[in-house]
This record gives sequence, structure tokens and C-alpha cells, in this order.
Amino acid sequence: MHRRSFLSGLVALSILPKAHAASFEFPDLNVYTAQGKEINLSTILKEYSGKPLLLHAWASYCRPCIADIPILQDLETSISSLGIYFMNNSLDEDLGIIQTIQQKERYQGKNIFLPQSSQKILLESYQKQIGHKFVIPAYFILSEEGTCILIEEGTLGSKERLQRIKSRIEELLN
Repeated sequence: MHRRSFLSGLVALSILPKAHAASFEFPDLNVYTAQGKEINLSTILKEYSGKPLLLHAWASYCRPCIADIPILQDLETSISSLGIYFMNNSLDEDLGIIQTIQQKERYQGKNIFLPQSSQKILLESYQKQIGHKFVIPAYFILSEEGTCILIEEGTLGSKERLQRIKSRIEELLN
């Protein structure tokens, strides 16, 4: 089952140096908004064009992913005023599960979710471009131009990982 493969290698870390920042390009995926509307990921990326974007890939069955939500909320609160957008990219197909977790965690951040067909495309694209399986939780920082400049895999409970994310965001905003 796909869910088990997401969890393998959970503590892996992947940082893309600036010279290789453009080596991962998000495929144009069909995604669903929190309201259940189907749209293309490229539409969302265009909406945030001109501002840095942090994409958080997670799933309801991933306990470290859920444990990261309060840390992500703190990060969003401290940095959102600086002009970065946050988007949660859930690998769940059941919108009700996402809404339940958001209510439980008191988190109202923007959320999209991927249908299984888009998950498959993303996983294959990621493995082909990055060279290993997709791991969650994962954090993607995209520049104002939409170029992926950093991928962090694993929980934000690692102070070093959280600091790298903060530092890259601050670099983008300065």
C-alpha cells in the first residue's frame, strides 16, 4: 500500500543547494481545495506568484506530521507577516479527516489534498527528479518565481531542520 511507503525513511533529510534548486519541478497535478473544488496545482502556484511559498506535505495517518502542526502554526504566525504563504498538501482523499484534524489542532491554514491519481504522479516525479522515495512530513520552499529552493524531509521537532527552513525563508524575504 502507498501509505506504508511514505513512512519509510521518515528521518531522511534532503537539502537542495542553490545550484540544484531548479532540479525539482512540481508536476501539474489536479488537487482539491478544502471546499472540495478540483483545480490544478499550477493555478495555486500562480495565485502565490511573487511571494515565497511553503508547501507542507503531510497525511492524517502520519503521527509526526500531525505533531508538526503546532510548530507549523507558530512558524506561520511568526513569518506570515513577512509575506510568505503556507499551503498544506494532504495526501488524504477524505476531506472530512483533514477538517477533523484541523479542528482538533485548532489550525485554520489553507489546505489542498491530492487524489490518488495525483499522488502517483507526484511520487513518480519526485523519485525520478530527487532520486529517492517521497517522505513525509516534507516541506518545500518555493521562491517568488515558483522555483523549489529547499526540500526538508522529516519532523519540525528537529531544531536544526526548523532553523534551516526559517533561515531560507528569511533569505528570500531580505
